Amino acid sequence: MTIIDKAAKALKAAGDNCGRNSDRPRIHDEFRCRRCGACCRIKDGIVRVSDTEIARIADFLGMTEAEFIDRETEVAPDRHGLILKSRPDGACEWLSDDNLCRINPVKPDKCRTFPLEWVNSDSFKVCPGLGQSTDSR
Repeated sequence: MTIIDKAAKALKAAGDNCGRNSDRPRIHDEFRCRRCGACCRIKDGIVRVSDTEIARIADFLGMTEAEFIDRETEVAPDRHGLILKSRPDGACEWLSDDNLCRINPVKPDKCRTFPLEWVNSDSFKVCPGLGQSTDSR
């Protein structure tokens, strides 16, 4: 069974509940990041940030939490918390021209754990590394 088959089975079982789900197969052994930045360029994608993440990122950037919140976040579309701002093309503000995260040591958990701990219905279309299996390398 390929990684895509495993993911399709897991997504079907999970329905629209696409957050973290311990019943889904984990893909540690089969995922190979291509460093393409596609996961950081999802149009209308959001990255929620917790108070802890805000403090960690602000400290890394040498800002106060208030400065970071004011300059680098906005209210989530559902109005439940804050999200990182995106560029007009939908890419993450923190994605560099060479597809590296400029806040990598302190990046939010959502970014840090994708796709090893969570995927959603379009992850396999967005991420070419998810389409690879250990058989095809």
